Amino acid sequence: MLLKPLTFPHHNWFALIPVSRKTVDLSAILAISPFLHSGERESDINGQKFWSQISPPSNRIFPRSILCWNFGRVILAAIWFTAKQVPCLALRNYIAHFATMPRKFSDFDSLRIVELSAYCAVAERRSFVDAARSIGSSPSTVTRAVKSIEALVGEELINRTQRFTSLTPAGEVFYDIAKDMITRLSEGTNELSINSDSVLGWVRFTAPAILESHFLPELLHELVKLHPDLKVDVSYLDEFIDPSQSGLDFAIRGAYPVDSNLIGQTLWTYDRYLVAASDYVEKWGVPEHPNLLNTHQIIMHTGPRILKDWYLKGLDGVTRVNISPSHRVNTGTGLLALTKKGLGIARLASWVAAPLIESGELVRICPEYTVVSSAGQRAEIHAVYQSPSLSNRARTVLNHIKARAKKSFA
Repeated sequence: MLLKPLTFPHHNWFALIPVSRKTVDLSAILAISPFLHSGERESDINGQKFWSQISPPSNRIFPRSILCWNFGRVILAAIWFTAKQVPCLALRNYIAHFATMPRKFSDFDSLRIVELSAYCAVAERRSFVDAARSIGSSPSTVTRAVKSIEALVGEELINRTQRFTSLTPAGEVFYDIAKDMITRLSEGTNELSINSDSVLGWVRFTAPAILESHFLPELLHELVKLHPDLKVDVSYLDEFIDPSQSGLDFAIRGAYPVDSNLIGQTLWTYDRYLVAASDYVEKWGVPEHPNLLNTHQIIMHTGPRILKDWYLKGLDGVTRVNISPSHRVNTGTGLLALTKKGLGIARLASWVAAPLIESGELVRICPEYTVVSSAGQRAEIHAVYQSPSLSNRARTVLNHIKARAKKSFA
């Protein structure tokens, strides 16, 4: 389909309008904002009047204009278009009123696609923290994005309480429109963008010590074979390292996310099992319930932080147990080594423990229960970084980890 650059003389706007009868209505919609701004109604806008406002095609070509759309204008255009299509008269009138609110369009110029993505994530997940993690952002950034949108549209879109997040009626309407626009813009960007296949240079990151002997070496070997010019600098640590303070591209962490101003991205989720060596079980037996754990030898992992309260989820709900450890170790590899030697019962990630349980080297303790966070959530491996503008090589590594983990641990 041919694309024609069109200009709007009053505001010197640019847009790429597909030359097709099917898109004439959309073209008109994208250009009605001057009329909405001046308070004119839909009935005052006819085809002749609309096209008279458009200057002849300019000889100037703006190749990046598809990426520079005024998203506020596009959203309001979509709202207007939806108002013409919605069969429910009350809802149609509400949307039409929303689209024609007397608000400066310069205000809507600041409405960005990243803010709309943040709003949609909150609407779908009903949680600012979960939304931030899903889009690779920070909770504070997501909160600011939602507040910015609410300030611009002049409506409360999300009801917030300490335990519950829900959409207002206006929020439901805005979500449908914003989601549709994000989808359409994403599809257009994917079609028009030219992706570079070159991945070269250093990627520096940290990872939990247990990944030194599980999963990561084989994955990095595959990745370097695919991208021979890629170089990795990895430090295996169970400590919390701030990548922004250490010159790192990102840091991989395990267990449960910790609130911070860093951007988080989930790589994979997993269960945590209670396990012990078969020799230990033969000598000391097994506890029949998590409440009896303190009658046994317990090995506690102290890195990156000491969690004395263990939460075990079963059919009878979540059981909280305050652990008195018999042994402590600060790395995941050390924890696994002591457990295999029969020193006691430990918590291990399912992707580490499952092969050893299958081989008979380890025995699962209280198999009806899994270890969860205090909020009842599963553990996860996630990456944190300072800026959403990751280098192509760093993003390639993270995407490869996610894809490989989905295949291996699904």
